[in-house]
Amino acid sequence: MDPRVKTSPAGLQQQFKLSSDLYTQLLILSPAAEQAGALRKQLKDLQTRATGEALAAINALDQKLQALAGGATRRPGPGRNRRLLAV
Repeated sequence: MDPRVKTSPAGLQQQFKLSSDLYTQLLILSPAAEQAGALRKQLKDLQTRATGEALAAINALDQKLQALAGGATRRPGPGRNRRLLAV
């Protein structure tokens, strides 16, 4: 361990437990967020073809999914579209 770190062993254990708990929750919630994203994509496709009450119901469901899943529906980490630096 870096000698400049003054955190107690109990503090390090607490930090590890919190980090581990958050990681476990991420593993549990990620599939649900991906499903919500896939469903919202299907709803966007239906919105182009729906009219009247069906369109209103689709919009309402989409808004509920947005509120439930939040804005981001992808896992954290590097994106799929990596930009390459030109020399």
